[in-house]
Amino acid sequence: MWQPIVEHPNFSPRLIEETLRLAARQEQDVAAAVRKNLDDPRRIWERIVENDLTDEAVHLLEVLFTLRTATLDTLSESWSWYRKERGLEADARTFRRALQVLDGTMVVVEQQAVSFHNPSIADYLRFHLDAGRAPMAALLDALLDPVQIHSLIDAAGIADGAGILAQLKAEATRTESAVLETAEFVEWSPEVADESETSNLQWILEAAELLDSAPLAAHVVKERGPDHWHGEHVEHLVNLLHAMAGSRLIAQEDVARFAGEVADAIRLELAEQVDDGDWYGAIGLYEYLKEVPGGSLSGPLLEALVECALEALHLVDSEDASLFDAHPLETLLQFLFEQGYDGDADDESAEDFATVQKWVDRFAKLRKVPRFAPRQETAAPGPYSDEERDREVITELMKGLRDPDITPGV
Repeated sequence: MWQPIVEHPNFSPRLIEETLRLAARQEQDVAAAVRKNLDDPRRIWERIVENDLTDEAVHLLEVLFTLRTATLDTLSESWSWYRKERGLEADARTFRRALQVLDGTMVVVEQQAVSFHNPSIADYLRFHLDAGRAPMAALLDALLDPVQIHSLIDAAGIADGAGILAQLKAEATRTESAVLETAEFVEWSPEVADESETSNLQWILEAAELLDSAPLAAHVVKERGPDHWHGEHVEHLVNLLHAMAGSRLIAQEDVARFAGEVADAIRLELAEQVDDGDWYGAIGLYEYLKEVPGGSLSGPLLEALVECALEALHLVDSEDASLFDAHPLETLLQFLFEQGYDGDADDESAEDFATVQKWVDRFAKLRKVPRFAPRQETAAPGPYSDEERDREVITELMKGLRDPDITPGV
């Protein structure tokens, strides 16, 4: 009986303790009751939170729900503000007492960080907030970290979050202020996967749609100009543009204006890439520009990009192995195809074009050939990635690059 209990993902000593106490009192099948409550722990957590815990402990759980996981200092500060907003005692001794009640049962404290003991407790706290058992105004006034308003907006957006959504709407001024304050915490990062000003604006627009908030939507469409967007991740800009185009809160003239700003920002960055000789980056920007309504490239800048791409053809015989990665070469040829260069004899760069095409064809052919004999393993091997295959093929191509007896494509 005990093995499926201790291995259950919702296992918690506090939950087991409470189940055993109730089962003994009601003369239930103890093992069956434990398994039932592990499968649906909300019944037990509700009894514990609403009936057994001190107020300061419950308030700590409510604040931790917004933080998800937090340092002791951040949790203590937010809890203190929350308690003060409710007119309650909020000294350090009371906080420590609340934490001691919960530590090891409902929360885990490790290396000065606090988190829920298991996900089922956070699930119950969402139900607790959705039922209106915590004053949303006080909770909003106690927010210190942007993750807190993110947590509340996320909870309001799921199927069983209608109660939280209604409370956030009822506190529209506080909610909108908390959403807008997240912009103060955004720092620029070279990584596209990280948050940027633009991705934060997209999240604000999503929050505006959820909350039906005209002020938040107005903040997103505030006039800024193309220079403001210079240096922002182009992928984020295009994603924001798509989100604005599909929003019921944003007028089409505002979408068109932003599209013009994005197009100008991309052209500006593209010109810099061409000046630096970064044909691969410039062609990538050219592809994003095509996704922008009204975005186009013509005149001297397009001519400069084409010239930059043609110069790259001449580098095929260089010793720079990165030029022989499959995707950049295919990107280069595809761009030139679109501009009318197809390797015909009349083209000035026909010989270079043909050489690159042969290497791309041979690369594609070799990628389909298994490079290793099957391995004998007891466990199934992981997937053989394209990147690993590419590196092997590149090595083989480079070995024969200057060998006159080896013909590309053969």
